Amino acid sequence: MAQPECLFDHQDELGEGPVWDARQRALLWVDILAGRLLRAAPHQSAEVDVLGFGRPLGCAVPHVDGSIWLALSDGIWRLAAGTSQPVRITTPPQAVHGPQHRFNDGKCDALGRFWLGTTLLDEAPGGGRLYCLDLDGRLHQVLDGVTVSNGLGWSPDNRTFYYIDSPTRRVQAFDFDLSSGQLGRTRTLIDFGDQPGVPDGLAVDSQGALWIAHWDGARLSRWDAQGHLLDWLDFPVARVTSCAFYGERLEQLLVTTACVGLDDRARLAQPLAGRTFHLDPGVPGLAISACRVRVPE
Repeated sequence: MAQPECLFDHQDELGEGPVWDARQRALLWVDILAGRLLRAAPHQSAEVDVLGFGRPLGCAVPHVDGSIWLALSDGIWRLAAGTSQPVRITTPPQAVHGPQHRFNDGKCDALGRFWLGTTLLDEAPGGGRLYCLDLDGRLHQVLDGVTVSNGLGWSPDNRTFYYIDSPTRRVQAFDFDLSSGQLGRTRTLIDFGDQPGVPDGLAVDSQGALWIAHWDGARLSRWDAQGHLLDWLDFPVARVTSCAFYGERLEQLLVTTACVGLDDRARLAQPLAGRTFHLDPGVPGLAISACRVRVPE
């Protein structure tokens, strides 16, 4: 596995949620607590476009109509192409989602549903949830009792849904029905055990292996679909947050990191913390669908 290199001359506080927008041939990611959407062409030292929203932005996904759908702290919003002011689509019920909540990681399944999770700002145990925004625009709760809803993905045959609630230090595998979007039986696929850090974001490659970012573990690891560790790559920063495949053949891997919460000594020791890295993973990724949720009239 090739060594990681910084891709852009740009630093985030909490870089997260990378995604490849194949239609626009652009990389998207977010700086969560700064409430910023980042966009850039997929080449070394490309200029990074920054758009701020003044409140936490958990994740962003491209839509088939050219817009970008945003999971801001107060709901799901649509940013039309060529605009800078998003329009609200929906929000979870106030009874379970208030100003003390924010969205975190999210991704679209093969049919284009938008799956996304929440956490409390203080990450109090059990305060988060996992939601699915269906193709008809209805938002429904899938899981509750979550603490920090994080990495998610699907197997190549779309029969398994992978999910991380970071403080558990486990990756759960759910039976998944693509046609209905329903989760079935669950099992622990990976227990981090003596692995460094906690699992954060994840991506799935074309061989069905999971790539997992290690928050406070300075590592990106690769696991097979049976939960066996295959390989890992150490990073020069502790807070590795997420990853996504990109490029014409999904042959490159983008890795986001964070410097949030590091004291002055740690920041001096990790000058690349918060930078976005890329590497040649040696295997192509699994394509992630764009959002296909119906746009309200």
